[in-house]
Amino acid sequence: MPRISDPTPKIPYPGTLTFEQADNTSVEVYYVPSPERLRERRSLSEDISNPRAKLLQFDAKDGKLTIFPIKTKTTVFGNILEPKYSKIERITVASRKMLDIDFGKKLPSSEYEVMEILEELPSCFVKDFDFGLGMTQRHRYMVQAAEELTDCNEILISDMHGISEDTVRGVLVISNDDFEWMRTTVNKNNTDGLSDIRDVSYENIRNHVANELGLSLLLPRTRALQRVRSGSSDSRSRSFSESEHGVVLERVTEHSRSIAQDSPSEFAIFQRGLQVVSFDSLIEHYEDMMSKTRLPEGAWQKFLEANDFALSAAFGYPVVQVHAQPTVGGRGFSGTGDNVADFLVKNSLTNNAAIVEIKKPSTKLLNEKQYRSGVYSPSSDLSGAINQALIQKYHFEQEIAQFKENTGERDIRTYSVLCFLLVGTMPTDLEHIKSFEIFRGNSKDVVVMTFDELLAKIKQIREFLTLRETELESG
Repeated sequence: MPRISDPTPKIPYPGTLTFEQADNTSVEVYYVPSPERLRERRSLSEDISNPRAKLLQFDAKDGKLTIFPIKTKTTVFGNILEPKYSKIERITVASRKMLDIDFGKKLPSSEYEVMEILEELPSCFVKDFDFGLGMTQRHRYMVQAAEELTDCNEILISDMHGISEDTVRGVLVISNDDFEWMRTTVNKNNTDGLSDIRDVSYENIRNHVANELGLSLLLPRTRALQRVRSGSSDSRSRSFSESEHGVVLERVTEHSRSIAQDSPSEFAIFQRGLQVVSFDSLIEHYEDMMSKTRLPEGAWQKFLEANDFALSAAFGYPVVQVHAQPTVGGRGFSGTGDNVADFLVKNSLTNNAAIVEIKKPSTKLLNEKQYRSGVYSPSSDLSGAINQALIQKYHFEQEIAQFKENTGERDIRTYSVLCFLLVGTMPTDLEHIKSFEIFRGNSKDVVVMTFDELLAKIKQIREFLTLRETELESG
């Protein structure tokens, strides 16, 4: 049967697929090699009376596709029908973002239907079953990193957040977003066949997975440092990849103490310049996120988790992050109903706790219809968010002892727990501004700040750094 829109060379003597459906919820697909390919098998003394290997499994109950990558040709690296990788036996796609197909309506029962489904997978997957499926050669680093960093035999791609290892089941769980990042990273770094570019691809993938699992990072082995040391004038030497930038920064960090001691004024200017560049990048990212009206609250939480100094800017005093999305109490008798805040922070000087709730910039702050002439009441989203924060505060204060026991955060204090709400954008109409300012000004325990106000605070800090940089250079 001809392949669907597949540019790869056709394998000689193609194999076929057979199907076994145990029940109405799943079907197993087996690869059966042609007699010509099977004769290439080195150990003919083995029992090959039923020459086939499981290649795919479609599960309608959980809506997932499992791939069992195999060798479909005997080479010096192994026999036909053997697993393609040394550790990873299965790659399961359970992400609707990646593969939005309802197997519950119709499980595949023919080669053509299988090929149609495989076509829906991203380009990093082998889509011709005569090549044993799995990852393409240029994207093999994803499997290579999983095998080096874990003892897992399965990679599970899901819509959940982050990367984690289920050691009991031997599964490395990778979010669709992280998987997509790795795929595009390989695509960017594989513009040619140079060995250092290939190294960058693997180093990026390996370090990304290691960082998520809390494992040690790999020191990049690229030629970036040699390029910097040689001072090459070649145009390519001035174009570094993300991983190569890391090499340079790592070497600067290693010698930062001696540089600061030997040349304190120059080091101060350099340090201030880095801070300004960092703030410029942060502001650009923030403004880009503000322009995306459909961005979920989780994206903003992830942004503030990575840039938690912005919370200090919002509070006006030094805070440190204690937990992202902590359980702050309030479990019901049924064992459900925990209250979960977006952030729990504390004053770095007094250890006094504060709860942070994050909504979206698009959240309406006021009702559109006037309550009275020139008076606008708070929207249900705003008043509901304030009440949510106050309830979280109440339960946290009630169950602080249990929280300390569960988390080990012994030094956190509840002298006067503050609630902080980041929500919406400032109205432009003067009557609306007046109503909003009067309302939040009388909110005793919840500080309400809009997203554009926080951006303005960050820009003020950036302007201060620029002034200090000018003073240092002129002093």
